[in-house]
Amino acid sequence: MSALLEDNSIKKEFNLCDYTSSDLIHNELFDQKILYINKNIGHDGYDSDGPKSNIIDLDIIIKDEENEYIFLNYHKENWFCGNNNDNEYNLGNSCILSKVESFYDLNKFNIYLKQPYVDPDFVEKYNIKREEVKIIEALPETRLKRLLPFYINSEYLKSIIKNSNVICLAVKEEKGPLYTTKYSQWYYYAIFVTKEATISDSSKFDYISTIYFLDHVLCSSEKKDFVLKEQFKLSEISDSESLFKYFIMNIDKKFLTNNFKTTLNSEKNIILDNLAKNKSLMNAEYIDALLEKAYQV
Repeated sequence: MSALLEDNSIKKEFNLCDYTSSDLIHNELFDQKILYINKNIGHDGYDSDGPKSNIIDLDIIIKDEENEYIFLNYHKENWFCGNNNDNEYNLGNSCILSKVESFYDLNKFNIYLKQPYVDPDFVEKYNIKREEVKIIEALPETRLKRLLPFYINSEYLKSIIKNSNVICLAVKEEKGPLYTTKYSQWYYYAIFVTKEATISDSSKFDYISTIYFLDHVLCSSEKKDFVLKEQFKLSEISDSESLFKYFIMNIDKKFLTNNFKTTLNSEKNIILDNLAKNKSLMNAEYIDALLEKAYQV
């Protein structure tokens, strides 16, 4: 079985037989339009004699009969010890372009985008989806899900996001004082910046940085959630250390550094310069308030 895509007189033909003899894959992709195939062989279980296995991933991008672009990952492991070298592939991480909601999944299609024979319809749909994902990734609930460990599900923080005007958030973690190899205690800090009307004048707004705290022990049967720890108003900040600690340094670091050539330990004026350059990608009104306060303190 093969598939042919022609674009600007550049032809590229993929034949599954060149990549795998798997009956499972041949049957599943029978008559499908294959746009791209890549086979990657890695290894695991090294010792002094070398690797003990072949770890095989077959990445395939197809365009189905409904004009959906689908990324398929077929995975198998062949260990040199034992009689399992005839293991069949298993379908692994796969996704449909039109249903992608993260850059993690969108990036799976990037390798095809770089080919010289890309379907123009794919390029158009990819670019539209990329703009959609930018919006999704910027949502507070998306950032919270990405930043918190997968085993922490905070209904309290979700309710805050739902009922407050969250501008940005950050999550930090550190080992608790009772941490041992057998007792895994962790402290988690969730920092939310919200925009709220002032009490004296409802037509004016202030930015509030609130720190929520969780003392979490892995594998503990006790169910805990975050609790409010500290709160700071931007209008009441009177020193640059507090401004950076409770507000600026909790912004996504990609907006604070210069392509990772500078770090979060850089001079404060470098961080402020990068903040100003990137404000169009964030909440510009909030960034202007931070910069104004930075020049005051």
